[in-house]
Amino acid sequence: MKNISSLEQIEEILESAGYETIRTKDGVIMKIGGKSVPFTSVFTIDEEQNQVIINCQIAMMGDIKEDEMSNVLFTLLDYNTMIRPYAFAVISATEDPGLDDEEKWPIVLTDSLPLGDLSSDEIIASVESLWSALLVVPVLLKESVIC
Repeated sequence: MKNISSLEQIEEILESAGYETIRTKDGVIMKIGGKSVPFTSVFTIDEEQNQVIINCQIAMMGDIKEDEMSNVLFTLLDYNTMIRPYAFAVISATEDPGLDDEEKWPIVLTDSLPLGDLSSDEIIASVESLWSALLVVPVLLKESVIC
């Protein structure tokens, strides 16, 4: 499929690839990772920037010990060079004014894909890259970077 421009098309592509999805009015939710405790990824369309945004939550800011905060943030920043095209990010009140409690700010892996001539192959390639990026999360957990 080429020229993907809607959440319906994204949902169809993900389901055709064997992923279970849930469609909401604002996005497509896909579980990825282990069957017992999968990570939640959300595909949305940013019409102003004309792109698909993929966010996969791996933790919350409240999951980080206060005395480890600067170490964790530095480590996440450092890991960004190893997990391209994904990057670690924090979704704060800047992006979502409803998130006024810092402890509830999600830590996510994020990617974006430009709309226009976006193909199903590019969507699946991003999901495969997400799988690769998720491989570093157990390392972070094992090193107690994120508790």
